[in-house]
Amino acid sequence: MMMETMSRALDRAKMLVGMESDEESLAQEAQSSSFFDEFDRNCTLSTKQRLYGFAICLSAGLACTILSMLVFFNPIKFGIAFTFGNLLALGSTAFLIGPKRQIDMMLDPVRIYATSIYIASMIIALFCAFYVHNKLLTLLAIILEFGALIWYSLSYIPFARSAVSKVMVACFDTECSFPSSLYSVSSAHPRMGVVSFHPRPSPANPHFAGFDFTPNSCRPRLALFPLSPRRSPLQIRRFSAPEATDDGFVVVEDDLHTLLEVLPRDLRENLQSEPRRDQLLEVILDLGRRPEARFLGESGGQYLRDKEISLEELEEAQKSLGEFGGDNRAGIEGTLHRISAIRSRKGLVVGLTCRVGRAVSGHVDMVRDLLEYTESILFLGRPGVGKTTVMREIARVLADELHKRVVIVDTSNEIGGDGDIPHAAIGGARRMQVPEPSMQHRVMIEAVENHMPEVVIVDEIGTEAEALACRSIAERGVMLIGTAHGDRLANIIKNPTLSDLVGGVETVTLGDDEARARRSQKSILERKAPPTFPFLIEMREQNYWVTHRTERSVDMLLVGKKPLVEIRKRDDQFKVVVERWKTYDGDGI
Repeated sequence: MMMETMSRALDRAKMLVGMESDEESLAQEAQSSSFFDEFDRNCTLSTKQRLYGFAICLSAGLACTILSMLVFFNPIKFGIAFTFGNLLALGSTAFLIGPKRQIDMMLDPVRIYATSIYIASMIIALFCAFYVHNKLLTLLAIILEFGALIWYSLSYIPFARSAVSKVMVACFDTECSFPSSLYSVSSAHPRMGVVSFHPRPSPANPHFAGFDFTPNSCRPRLALFPLSPRRSPLQIRRFSAPEATDDGFVVVEDDLHTLLEVLPRDLRENLQSEPRRDQLLEVILDLGRRPEARFLGESGGQYLRDKEISLEELEEAQKSLGEFGGDNRAGIEGTLHRISAIRSRKGLVVGLTCRVGRAVSGHVDMVRDLLEYTESILFLGRPGVGKTTVMREIARVLADELHKRVVIVDTSNEIGGDGDIPHAAIGGARRMQVPEPSMQHRVMIEAVENHMPEVVIVDEIGTEAEALACRSIAERGVMLIGTAHGDRLANIIKNPTLSDLVGGVETVTLGDDEARARRSQKSILERKAPPTFPFLIEMREQNYWVTHRTERSVDMLLVGKKPLVEIRKRDDQFKVVVERWKTYDGDGI
């Protein structure tokens, strides 16, 4: 009974620091046949034996570390004892989680650099102590080893690294800041979007009209980005330079006047005087019904007039648009707006959904750190949550700031806008249009074979052929950024058409010994293959995202466990907040 209690406590402790319990570790062992897998199987220890091994190894490591303090003034002896103590302490956790899991955690992208420096510094310290016999070099290696040990250890503590970084920045940052109450923001040029800071007159200093632009003076920053004709206070909370995305800013360019030109004149005038026009989501024009406007963040809609839409008004609206494609979508050239048609059985257009397309800058800072991993990311969310908007800005950042060769497979011209020349919002990314929606998977493969991209961006993956094309692209070493409709990760796992994006699911029958070792039934669900997208992001709301390590989350959901995830959101000041090691709140399988 006591051992069972200790085992449960051990599992909880491992979950708190991001490790997987014995059940998840055993479930993953059958998926590979590496040396460490065989070593784990052949050296199976009971919980009691693991605890004894951990305690003995850790105690020996602490003893070496304490003894090293006695010879602190002899760098060579101190380096040998201190380094051996670290090696023993580091190896002690292998008794708890196994050598394979220990290696996997040390090589995790979050801590791989700290691990490399830590191990290299220990090797250098032992080399200097044993062979070089140089006290100064040994001391420098020990200092490097101690710093790497601290940074490596902090990676296991939630928010520790960010807290230490903020303290260090606060201590050493000498950059001048400007209170918003003392300065105003104005645009020097409406098209270039140069934002400048100007002092506000105040009773204490009514004659203060400019900055002292001497070399030693504090200067305001300039931010270059497109400016919209009107902005809501909710759309822009903070202004910063493009590289200073930690403070976050959201800038909207919507070209709304071009969409309003499609509408009947009285509707256009009503919307131009609407105070919430910056939050306009779409306008619904259905034959024989009153026109309706829908706004962001509001349920239902608002009728624009009492008179019903006539067939003549629908025909007039169609004349100002391009031809509708096979997916019954059209656009306005040079803009991101999308107009979708509803047809009768005879092919007559009886309804139009006029969707506002906005080029939004600022959302990419929610995932900027993940883009630097160069691993594929799948965005999951319901229609209208902003997936395509994020795709658009990610394309720009990857092409212009990270200097990647980016190709967008744009099925309905939603990402790059209508027309042959793509919208400026995608930056230097290239755009391939798709003649028919059913040909999207072919164009995806064509993009890789003909244009040598480093990144392929595809919106609305929805068929089995497209899922297979994504796997083919990923296996060629190309980074994929994609979207799919769904609310939770479980929706993709249960969807037989798209489940291959997260590795697929198969039923496996275990032998008696294996089932007993896993403490499970003989028939279980397992992930069939590595996921096409190593990262999966659930876009719950525009500013609330749940980030999965796809492989780990799928495996834990299949065995009935709740995975640990990252919550990415914005606070009241519109800054990005990342909460790590949060228990997933979604449904299981």
